[in-house]
Amino acid sequence: IYNGAIPAEIEELMQIEMKPKVDKKIKNEAVSAVKKAKIQDAVANTLIRAAKEGFPVFSVSSDVPGSTGVKAFQSAFPEMTLDVGI
Repeated sequence: IYNGAIPAEIEELMQIEMKPKVDKKIKNEAVSAVKKAKIQDAVANTLIRAAKEGFPVFSVSSDVPGSTGVKAFQSAFPEMTLDVGI
């Protein structure tokens, strides 16, 4: 969609996941301060941004929009979605 570029939402998620491993003791102390990112949020945000920028985005899901990350997109652009059921 973005001429081979990685959308900022996905790039941010990749940076969170690619941080170097740290000592378990230090990590356990810091876990409560770290916000866990979800790929579903990045997918939804990327789809929404692409649609707002005029790209021809369409969502087809099978009764699991929350699990796949398209729920927010479907809410924002119901005319660009199709749910085919289970």
